[in-house]
Amino acid sequence: MNYNILVLSTITYAMKGRDILRKHGITAYVERVSIEKAGQSCGYGLYIPDKIQDAEEILANYNIKVIERTVRK
Repeated sequence: MNYNILVLSTITYAMKGRDILRKHGITAYVERVSIEKAGQSCGYGLYIPDKIQDAEEILANYNIKVIERTVRK
């Protein structure tokens, strides 16, 4: 399965992550997503059409925690 959304905990992290990834030449779009982790019913994610592995590594370098990877529905 080709995962293309990185789920983050807040809109703030999603927006910050989007801006960081764009500075690194990776296209990312903020989207609201449904999640079932950590007692949350919804969160925010970054839709990343390609280079998702690179994107996740970059976010980790900036201490932005990815809750999970999922697919766009």
